[in-house]
Amino acid sequence: APAKSIAKKSTTQSVVIIQPNPSANGVFIVTCVQISPNNSVMVYNVLGEKIYEKRIPVIIGANLLMNESGQEQFHPIAIDISTHPKGMYFVKFQTREEMTVQKIIYQ
Repeated sequence: APAKSIAKKSTTQSVVIIQPNPSANGVFIVTCVQISPNNSVMVYNVLGEKIYEKRIPVIIGANLLMNESGQEQFHPIAIDISTHPKGMYFVKFQTREEMTVQKIIYQ
């Protein structure tokens, strides 16, 4: 029973892939594996100011696809921060169950 609960917990983890990172033009492509309703992507600068936010409703068949591993994932989302100064930013991916933060570099 403990092994089952550990395995179940690991499958609910979101995997957020951000490419390219660093980015030379300020555009980042975000793909998230493991879906739950009411997702949002936010970008913060080093001062903690939110400079970008996008809510991502789950519409089966419209913005979901299967990856090579057979997991559901979002169609990639383009985040464009090219109007902001070059530097370090933080991408926060929020689902109902969890939050993931990754550092991105616009150089």
